[in-house]
Amino acid sequence: MTYAADITQTVIHIHGTILGPTCTIKNKDLLVKFGTLTNKDLLFNQRSPSQDVIIEFSDCQIDDNSAAITFMGEESFYSDLQGLLAIDGDVASAPAGFAIRLTYLDGTPLPVNQESTTFNIENNRSIHLKAFVQTSQDAINSRKIRLGEFYATANFLVEYQ
Repeated sequence: MTYAADITQTVIHIHGTILGPTCTIKNKDLLVKFGTLTNKDLLFNQRSPSQDVIIEFSDCQIDDNSAAITFMGEESFYSDLQGLLAIDGDVASAPAGFAIRLTYLDGTPLPVNQESTTFNIENNRSIHLKAFVQTSQDAINSRKIRLGEFYATANFLVEYQ
């Protein structure tokens, strides 16, 4: 007995991208120090002085001319501070009434968990940003900021363009 079989030809498409080595981030652990801030200053000025946030690159390939960055972290729960980096710790006991705002050098906000505009890193091999403590409207209205040593943590992702 002979059986006929249908033969079906199937095509497999394979896709990928070959990348060269990316830049090395020289300062992988960034530390932004605000020093000692007073609740009076934060309530009166509604923010702290800005501090520099500089990400430095080295060993970049010739075609690594631009990059975008995303700071990934917990977003502030204050309705007027959406897009700002939340203070670490227990909401019931950690310092409260403020969050950390990241900005471009011109003062334009750079929200956490959103990709930045593209930076040209061809010449200076660094990205310069600013950070400051921003007081919430709730704290300003109640004239109360919960005091104490504070920390905020974010990871950052660099996407080379």
